[in-house]
Amino acid sequence: MKYEKFLLLMIVFLSLTVTACANESKVNVIPEVEDDDIKIVFQKRIENQNDYEYFREITQKEQVRKVKEIINDADWENAEVEMVEPPHYKFRFRNLSPEETDRYEVWISPKNDKLEIYCRNNGYTQLTKENSSLLFEILTGETQSDLKGLLN
Repeated sequence: MKYEKFLLLMIVFLSLTVTACANESKVNVIPEVEDDDIKIVFQKRIENQNDYEYFREITQKEQVRKVKEIINDADWENAEVEMVEPPHYKFRFRNLSPEETDRYEVWISPKNDKLEIYCRNNGYTQLTKENSSLLFEILTGETQSDLKGLLN
């Protein structure tokens, strides 16, 4: 009888665990902080070097909110990546606590239609074409049709 109760308890526990994992909601990659307190510092690679220069700073509340939304909604894979070349761009959210200032490395896909992002604490993601275009425009101030020109 004790064995049957134990077995039943284990089945219920495992069922609840599986259900909880299946219903797990997305975890916010960017912590919830008032957008007024955050800015995005954006750098671009200097020609074909592995060196970067300050490109621009995004301080508009709506743009910061949209970048956070794109990053949080992305399908992140827990993976280490090794790309053929250094990132085309880098950006960082500022005015968060030091442990929350992850650097995001951004590559433009070979077809020039998507952005691929790597963050040491979050992993790797390839954005949809729509989100790639929107993020690219916010970060660079250019439209995605200007991708080829910005790569040179």
